[in-house]
Amino acid sequence: MKESTNITPDLIQAYRETHYRAEGATPFTLRVGQVSEEVIKAFEECGLKSCAFVTAWNPYSIALKPEENAIRERKLNLHLNAQGLAHTPGEGVHPSNGWTGERSSLIWGVSEVSAREIATAFQQNAFIWVGEGGMPELILLR
Repeated sequence: MKESTNITPDLIQAYRETHYRAEGATPFTLRVGQVSEEVIKAFEECGLKSCAFVTAWNPYSIALKPEENAIRERKLNLHLNAQGLAHTPGEGVHPSNGWTGERSSLIWGVSEVSAREIATAFQQNAFIWVGEGGMPELILLR
């Protein structure tokens, strides 16, 4: 995590508490600070070492209308496809704060640098990074 940030402590806490749900044939949930056996298994099966959970919704955590978020989500998917990045649809959902879940993508095999660039391009405060050990961590961008 960055040492100084423009993101409020409450918002950082909400990001840490959020459940990052990957969909697909075998759905699973990522939680910051909790090793994901599902990700470790996927890494082993596919010869990968990393993934990142990124959304294009609600830039800088400013709520947009559903249709605006849908356009941003399509643009993210088009960007990932154009880059040849394998991705699984997902959703980030806080268990109790009432914030609408954010459609997202779990991007397989992406480097942390590339994930940072993608999240920054879509005006995000943060993203979830998972390295070889399968431990999701919150990466702050601002």
